[in-house]
Amino acid sequence: MTYLIGIDGHGRRDSGGACGEQGEAGKFGPGDLPMLSGDFAIGLMTIITGLAIADMVASTHALLMNRHRVRWDWLATLAAAYIFLLIVSSWGISYRTMGNQMINPPLWLFVIGLTQIIPLYLSGRASLPDVVEEKGVDLAAHYAQVRRYFWASVAFTYLMFVGYGIFILGPATLLGSYLSPFAQLLMMAALVVVADRRVHAVIVPIIFLLFCYDHLFSPMFSDMPWVAGPRALP
Repeated sequence: MTYLIGIDGHGRRDSGGACGEQGEAGKFGPGDLPMLSGDFAIGLMTIITGLAIADMVASTHALLMNRHRVRWDWLATLAAAYIFLLIVSSWGISYRTMGNQMINPPLWLFVIGLTQIIPLYLSGRASLPDVVEEKGVDLAAHYAQVRRYFWASVAFTYLMFVGYGIFILGPATLLGSYLSPFAQLLMMAALVVVADRRVHAVIVPIIFLLFCYDHLFSPMFSDMPWVAGPRALP
């Protein structure tokens, strides 16, 4: 059953009913718009990463409710905060790339898009322990246990992103807009290989700060500068 998005007389979007409720099936009335394929693809991808966010929220709830049995660790917390921000940032990137557009990628290209999304889900799920056992949980020990899996997952997302950018724009892009992601990718590779916590204590904050510099104050859903207060996007 196809659902539509209508626009009322004031130019505002509102949710319409099913096709059969709008009129003759398969025909759109004045002002009715079908869901664009780009928006449909965004929905599919955000479902995957949204599940990771939901799992992280549930894990955070369990840690806070049992905080007397939790040995906190700044490095594990920072890694979890990083993947949380990275996932949320991916929603804005998806919207700016595909939002309000008709797209029709071949299967191989759509799968490449999924290969950038699914590792984010895996790393989000691994970032925090699922349960707090009676004997308690040590977040430093948890980080040491999952650090290779966690950073390998994030690095794979970056590898696909940077690799596809080079394929489309050429190697020279590594000295431009892809320089920061490429530098972060190299540091993530080091985190996968090196288990020494002292190395992680240096590199993880650098990755986090680079990411924040690139994305934290950038507009999520358009290239327009952000301003305080209500604002209508074109």
